[in-house]
Parts: sequence; structure tokens; C-alpha cells
Amino acid sequence: MMQDVQKLNELRNQLSDKYLTNPFFQTLNDDGIKILTAPTGFGKTWAIWNKISIGYLKDHGDIHIHVAPHIETIDKKEIEDYLSPITEINTFVIHNGEELNFKDIRYALLDGYKIVLILSDRRLMEMVGKSSPLLQLVQDYKGSVLLTRDELSYGTTSKKMNYKNDKGYNNKKYKGTYIKSLYELYRAGANTYGFTATPTREHLREINSAITQYFKIVNSWPDKEEMLPFQKWYNILNVSEYTTNAYGDTRIQSRELSYISNYIQEKERHLNQILDEAGIKETNTKITGILSVQTDIENSLDPRITIDSILTTLRLNPNLVNKDYTIIIPTFMGWKEYDYNGNFTGKEGDGNEWLDEMNDPNSPARIIVVVYKGNYGVNIPSLSVGVALRNPIAKTKDTQETVRMSGLQILGRLNRTNMTGEGWNTYNSIYQNFGKMKALEYMMVKNTFDFRGPDSNNQYWKDTISDFKYKYGNSYESVFNNIKTG
Repeated sequence: MMQDVQKLNELRNQLSDKYLTNPFFQTLNDDGIKILTAPTGFGKTWAIWNKISIGYLKDHGDIHIHVAPHIETIDKKEIEDYLSPITEINTFVIHNGEELNFKDIRYALLDGYKIVLILSDRRLMEMVGKSSPLLQLVQDYKGSVLLTRDELSYGTTSKKMNYKNDKGYNNKKYKGTYIKSLYELYRAGANTYGFTATPTREHLREINSAITQYFKIVNSWPDKEEMLPFQKWYNILNVSEYTTNAYGDTRIQSRELSYISNYIQEKERHLNQILDEAGIKETNTKITGILSVQTDIENSLDPRITIDSILTTLRLNPNLVNKDYTIIIPTFMGWKEYDYNGNFTGKEGDGNEWLDEMNDPNSPARIIVVVYKGNYGVNIPSLSVGVALRNPIAKTKDTQETVRMSGLQILGRLNRTNMTGEGWNTYNSIYQNFGKMKALEYMMVKNTFDFRGPDSNNQYWKDTISDFKYKYGNSYESVFNNIKTG
């Protein structure tokens, strides 16, 4: 495994081209809803904006419509950073929430501008209907419109009767509105691609529908060894010694909160000790953790660990979490920050600011408590410890197999690399001055993660961890055995 930053960047570009960019352009003229798959942290979003969008608009078409499930996955600042170096073409970018004037868009196209529309699922759903100016635009520019959908596994079961086999549980209210909106644009003539780390059974064409026949995966999955330099490496993945039946014991959540806090504190201390001994300053030595809890079901007879019960535990036990840390809780209604004692700090919002807090090296935010928000849109490279207190019990109708998608997505959040260019430069410096073992110690502290989920009768977390090890993640032992020095 190479440590030279320039060579690593070259290798990342080669992998992106091999598994994403080349398959995209090779299938550009193919029919169907084409799916590109790659692990979390592989750089799917990066490839969309740095390779695919610019290449398409430069040489193949005039309009790029990019859709994602939530505003977190289409963060305006992140996309602006991607697009800012692009000067080869005149591009008119409209981000979700901004006013859409289709007359101005058509004038801009006539003036030679390329159009980029960045939309959430909900915004797109509101725009697709009878007499839709968006659909009319796609029809008029048929063959010159690219539609990309990030996180394709979210909300893209085509119909209610497939929901149980695709997601593992029934949803009587499900109408398939998100996939139908994408399908309408596809039918209007958009060249349609989806990106995902966890394709559903519909995407794999294991269950059929009118839309399923158009799905096709058009690339291969990267070899795990190729991913070694571009992810965090797991250290310990395990299930807990208690089961979900024991959730009535409040000591469980107390112990897990204390475990996460102590893990973060010790890892930060160890990292800073290594850097101090090497005489190196890094811009970000922050370590963070994630806690996944259960939904609050009214009148439930089962003991549950929810956001409210976590806050209650903090208030009753003021010494569980380091006094210098704060806790971020994002929900579909917005986000709030709490201190170590479970008291609201006054910081809150309804946008992506919570991600900024978690990623800011000077912010005290260290722990994120999630229900579903941990599955998508969480790009926090410093996440190094995770605990799940939620145990999905959903099973497919026909095979009676647990649907492990959400568990793999939680592990995928932890799997994002914490080794930036600065980190690799630090590794090289420590290796040259203090030897290989000290450099490996730095990498182990900086770029590994631990995780545990609850034990249970349905084997959910045991099976999920097994899947992750087999297909998605590499162990630190793999790094240790494969690293090349010189």
C-alpha cells in the first residue's frame, strides 16, 4: 500500500475511472435506469461532480439534473466546492430551494449555457405532474439531459406490494412517489443513472414490477484490497453481551454513553501524544462517535432506548460523558445540541449545520445520536466508535431473510477515511523519523474504528457484521500485513 500522497491521489483517480467514470460513459447510449454501485466512502458523489457531470456537459449534453434523498446529501457548500474549479464551460447552477424560472433556463440554454439543477426528492416530487415545465424541458431536450440519483436505495421501491420483499417490512401508506418521479423523467427522455452502496432486491431484479425491468447494474464491485488506502479500517466489530430483551435495564445506556465518551477521550489523548512526541501539529485531531437508538413508539410494552431516554439518562447521571463534550441529535424535524448533562445548549437548526459542528475541530460536538439520520448523508470522517441500540427485525416475505441495509449503512458511516493528505504526510514524517511501527501506531489511532450492536434472536448484527467484513470493509490487520514501506 502506497503512502505517497500524489500517488494515492493518482490511484484514487484510477479506481474512480475504473469503477464509476468509465462504466458511465461506456453505457451512456444504453437504454434503461442504469445503476453504479460502490462502497460507502468510495467517492461516488465526488465522481459525479468532478468527472461525470463535467464530462457529460462538456461533450454530450446540456442539462444535468441531480437528485438526492435529503438536503444533507446535496449540501450546497459541498457541491459549490466541487464545482468552483470548473471553468471550461459556462454553467448555470440552481440549487434546491432556489427559485426555478424555466423561461430564464431556456434563454440560458439558447445562449450556450449548461444547466445544473440540484434537487431533493421532495422538491422533484412537487415539480413532476401534469403540465410540468420540468418534464416539458426534458422532453424538448431529449437526449441531452442527464439525470443522476444519489443514494438510490432510499425510497426507490416501485410499489406497495414489493415493499415487504424489498425493505423487509410493510408500509401501508407507501406510494413509491420518489421512484415514480425519477421514472417520469426517464420516460420523458432523461439519460438516467442511480448510485448506491446497497442495491435493493428490485435493483438486483430479484423481484419484479413494471419499473424493475428497466433497472440494470452497469459496473463491477471494487476489490476490497483496492480500497485499503481509502477507508478507515475496522478494529473490533462485535455484538454486545446483553440482548435487546434487557433494554429495560437503564444501566445499558449509561454504560454505552460512558464507553463512547471514554473511547473518544482516550483516542484523542493517544493521537495527540504521538503527534507531540513527533513534534507535528495537525489541524484536526478530533475524534467522534455515533449512537443509534430506537424510535419512540407510543404505548409500546417492550422496553425501548430512544432519544428521550438517552437525554433522561444523561440528566440523571451527570458524569457519563466528558464535561467538555456536547451531543448532537438530528431528526427529520431539525437538530439540537445538548451538553454532557442532557441540557439544551441553545444551538439548533433545520439545515446541515449539525454536520459542520461535528466536523469543526474547534467545536465541542463529539457524539451524534441518531434514529434514521445515521443511514444517509452523514459525512463525518472522524467517526471512530459506534454503538447500535436499535436492532431491525424486518424480514423479506419470501426468503424470510433479515434486510441488513440500514446496518451496513451505519457501518459505512464509520468506514469513511480519516486519513486526509495531511494524515498521510504525517505518516510519512513519523515513518522516516521514528520508524515503521510508530507510523503504524499513528495510523491505528487515526484511522480505525470499533463498533458493536445488540445481540438478539434474529442474528441481525452478527449477520450484518459478517456481510460488512466479507464485502465492504478491511481490518487493521489487513493494513498491517499489506503495507509497503520505502
